[in-house]
Amino acid sequence: MTSSTTQELTRATGESIDRLTQVAGNALDKAHATADKALSSVQSEAQDWAQQAQGPLEDVLAKVKELGSRGSALAADKARQAAEHTSNRIKQDPLKAMLIAVAAGAGLALVAGHLARRRQGDR
Repeated sequence: MTSSTTQELTRATGESIDRLTQVAGNALDKAHATADKALSSVQSEAQDWAQQAQGPLEDVLAKVKELGSRGSALAADKARQAAEHTSNRIKQDPLKAMLIAVAAGAGLALVAGHLARRRQGDR
């Protein structure tokens, strides 16, 4: 392998790692936003039930909020762990990660091409 080929592979690998890290970060952000939205929904419904029901439901509402908070934190932690694991695997074997990314991209291109041809045939 020539020096320029090695440099090109190193550059391409670095770019792939950066893109994959960004994708993992975006996935983590989306998971966190989804968990927050779910928590808000659970809290809102719990508040509605508390207003409709008779008797002291403050303890129940507090438990629901606590469980929602724990669930949100757990989901965010799991997403963060997955992103770290992915990043570490890419750093351990960047060439393999790049080849996997290329194969995945080629597969997506094939699926997209198939869907495009199928839509044109439906018209």
